[in-house]
Amino acid sequence: MKIAVISDIHSNLEGLVAVLKHLAQEKPDELHCLGDIVGYGANPRECLHTVQALYGVEGAEPPAQTAGLVAKLSPAQGVVLAGNHDWAASGKLDSDWFNYSARQAAMWTAEQLSGEELDYLSNLPLIHKQEDIYLVHSSPIRPEDFPYIMTYYGAREAVEVAQGRMLFVGHSHIVAIFLFGAPALGREPTQTPLHIPRSAQAVVNVGSVGQPRDGDPRSAYATYDTDSGELTVHRVEYDINRAAEKIRRAGLPVELAERLFLGF
Repeated sequence: MKIAVISDIHSNLEGLVAVLKHLAQEKPDELHCLGDIVGYGANPRECLHTVQALYGVEGAEPPAQTAGLVAKLSPAQGVVLAGNHDWAASGKLDSDWFNYSARQAAMWTAEQLSGEELDYLSNLPLIHKQEDIYLVHSSPIRPEDFPYIMTYYGAREAVEVAQGRMLFVGHSHIVAIFLFGAPALGREPTQTPLHIPRSAQAVVNVGSVGQPRDGDPRSAYATYDTDSGELTVHRVEYDINRAAEKIRRAGLPVELAERLFLGF
């Protein structure tokens, strides 16, 4: 079975469209979304409606840009989880600890969405576990506090708490693969499939659809074949100019547009 995992769309419709086109070619059996559908970008409603339509939420109407792709991919088998920006926009999480740009974007996003749409975001779950696969936006350790997994030690602690063989996360927007019990430890993530032995455990940060921060401005997501053990990180080009211009026109902090070009 092939599963696909996306995360951190962040209201970037152009990035989402590009990734959905790529997914339509990959044809995964399951598609999981690790949260942060909204925040930062200028198309929160369009991205939210696209995700909702993918997962068969009644009444969700995707925009013209994604309607055809949704038809190819839905109803997606998988889960949608909560990210910190989803909860901040809906008022479930205090955004005071956000930096200025993130806080401004969260407040602006809340103004763009209806009460029903905000309720959907506030009611998204934090974690999902199926067999030996564990899914969470940030970490299985106090997921409601949204900590980051950035180091080998942090990944080791997280995989022990998750008690699963494969732990998929997002949140940092930085693609990373931490392997335990396998000789490929420390390998740089590439688009070449990485075989993960049955005896090994892995923490996989799938990166970000809408705001990569690992120096590569292309959208990122991952696929994993549960039968072969092959993990692939995909990088997909999208129309950054259009996404950035929308952010500027919306009056959001200009740095949110500029960083898209740098992948940082």
